[in-house]
Amino acid sequence: MDEIDKIKKINKSIVKENGTVESFDKQLIELIGGRYDTRFPMVVSKNSKCLNYITKNASNPILINVSTVIKIKEKHDIGYAFVSDCEQMIKNSIFAFDSLKHDTSKIIVLDEVDDEDNPIIAVVRLDKKMGRDAIQINEITSIYEKERLSNLIENTYRENKCFYKNKTEHIRSIGFQLPQDVKYALSTEYSRTSFTKSQVEEDMNSHLHRVKGKNISNRMKEAKQKSSQQSYSDKVISKKEPVR
Repeated sequence: MDEIDKIKKINKSIVKENGTVESFDKQLIELIGGRYDTRFPMVVSKNSKCLNYITKNASNPILINVSTVIKIKEKHDIGYAFVSDCEQMIKNSIFAFDSLKHDTSKIIVLDEVDDEDNPIIAVVRLDKKMGRDAIQINEITSIYEKERLSNLIENTYRENKCFYKNKTEHIRSIGFQLPQDVKYALSTEYSRTSFTKSQVEEDMNSHLHRVKGKNISNRMKEAKQKSSQQSYSDKVISKKEPVR
């Protein structure tokens, strides 16, 4: 089943006669104007390429329910204009991590903050099966500002959940207060693009062993060099001693 066939089964009213799909912006305009059929979810994107750093299954369309869009606006005071750009914001997000509450959901840290400098996150449920045809979709279940996000990041890390790095060079702009091991794992200095606590600890221990072994090797070389230099000095002194 190709992208357009999937969209037709999800909401055929947004598929035009020429086979193109109505943009998410246009769907939001119709919702604001009271012309959108609220029985059907809204299609943010025909595919999930913006989630490539989290999942390699890019064929799933990204959906958001009308009730979710309304909740984001009314409860979290995030307007339709902001929501309309969610696909691009997810693509440019800093990193993501597994949800502690739902095994199939990911918390995505956007490169955005609210008026009080609280980070804004998106929550996406992956590989949800929809309808009688069991079409796999990825659903945006929320977008909101998250106070004390550092606490959630640290707790999730301690639970050995998985993290996914995207543009972590931007992490300093958010100003997270994190333990050193978490900060190191999320930095560009750490080579893994996805990781858990146990993997980080294993890599750090391996690194320490390598450094320790290298230090021991260097000390042995230095000792050997000193010994050779001392032996040479003794020979020189011995040759210079007067004959009695």
